[in-house]
Amino acid sequence: MKRTLILGGGSGGVVAANILKKLVGRTMRVTLVDREPNHYFASSYPKVLIGERQPDQITKRLKTLENKRIEFRHCEVMEFDLAGHRVITDKHDLEYDYLIISLGVEYNLDTVPGFRENAFNVYDFQDVVKVNQQLKEFSAGKIVLFISSLPYKCPPGPYEIMLLIDQYFRQRGIRHKVKLSIVTPENSPESLAGPKISQKLR
Repeated sequence: MKRTLILGGGSGGVVAANILKKLVGRTMRVTLVDREPNHYFASSYPKVLIGERQPDQITKRLKTLENKRIEFRHCEVMEFDLAGHRVITDKHDLEYDYLIISLGVEYNLDTVPGFRENAFNVYDFQDVVKVNQQLKEFSAGKIVLFISSLPYKCPPGPYEIMLLIDQYFRQRGIRHKVKLSIVTPENSPESLAGPKISQKLR
């Protein structure tokens, strides 16, 4: 039986695995590989950040894919052997007939001096949980959301997050005590949405 190997347990990899398995049924092995045991539904990170969702509500064990006859291998990709149709991981080698690569990106936080010590990455699940705790304890001061460079993942994301934070502090009755700022290298905020939306966000 032929085998398709899908690398990456984020939204792209999980969706690809589910759609492919529906198409091929029992005629092909579908295997998903990720170094993390869980899938985090990233679209809900802003809701976790302000406490409208709990972390466990957007977390699912990738092992549950096996209920759909999608194999899951918990290991880290180390090297590709394209000629030999193999992926070398930290645990074992995996052979394939077809390969889908959906590994996402690695954030290089060190390109921004002081980031690791003084800031949070709102595209990282663990940091989002930490920000939620910080917001609960926040009573007055200034919050800055900065976009370090272009392009970046999910262009509306920072603006959605800041608007949700604005709403969060209004509901707590302390919005007048909190200054919110967005720093961006864009010529205008959310420029991809067009001039009308951009102007409203100013």
